[in-house]
Amino acid sequence: MNETILVEKLKKGSSEAYEHAYRQFFNMIRDYITRNNGTADDAHDIFQETLIVLVKQLRKPDFKLSAKVSTYLYSIARRMWLYKLRDRKEVDSLDAREDKEKLLGEADLEGISLKQVFEEKHELVQKVLKTLTDECQKVIIGFYFKKLSLGELETQIGYNKGFGKVKKKRCMDGLKKLVLAHPDSKRMMA
Repeated sequence: MNETILVEKLKKGSSEAYEHAYRQFFNMIRDYITRNNGTADDAHDIFQETLIVLVKQLRKPDFKLSAKVSTYLYSIARRMWLYKLRDRKEVDSLDAREDKEKLLGEADLEGISLKQVFEEKHELVQKVLKTLTDECQKVIIGFYFKKLSLGELETQIGYNKGFGKVKKKRCMDGLKKLVLAHPDSKRMMA
């Protein structure tokens, strides 16, 4: 389902659209929340609240979604989670309450362009990563995304002790060089 159709179906309250949004975007939100002191249950709660805010905004006649749905949802979820963490630490400042009311009432997302830039850069890195050798992909994904230690990485791939560090540096240098040389990289830096 493309973005335009998804947005229209969410506006109408289509259960198909909710299910699609859940399949497409929940893992991104869950990963963020679980990396930041949350549980899967927290992620479910935040995701549901995030969808409610999005649909509420979409139904406003003067609202125009100026970012990808994933970007918008991520921004809302991120802010909601930060407020929830503040609440857990019992930080109850007037500013935090006002910010929360503003977020839930208007979903005013300042700085969305920064998130868009981050997302575009992430997509570029993923695209370039796929052009590397299988071995380099395993090293980078294992170390940076799966969070394996160098020792675990060496064991998994079959390297001698100490070679994982060397290989990781070579692969990262190659990835950086390709990303910086990519035409889309120049456009993002402008």
